[in-house]
Amino acid sequence: MGVTLIEQVIEDPMGRAQTVLVNPGESPLSWLHARGHVSDRQCAAGDMLRQDWERAGLGARVTMRWDAAPREGGRRGGG
Repeated sequence: MGVTLIEQVIEDPMGRAQTVLVNPGESPLSWLHARGHVSDRQCAAGDMLRQDWERAGLGARVTMRWDAAPREGGRRGGG
């Protein structure tokens, strides 16, 4: 089974558009580790942080969080 690559346009440090192939199944941290930019220990720590982040549900939300809205009739709420 082959790897699916997606063509993506990114901006390089000089502000020029570059077309690159991206493997959506590979994390940026894994990519850095595979190329020797991140040590084994740093990669493991980063992966643990990602797991904690996902478990805590801290990602971007698409809709409003109504559970964080002030309750009606409270100190600030109207009657």
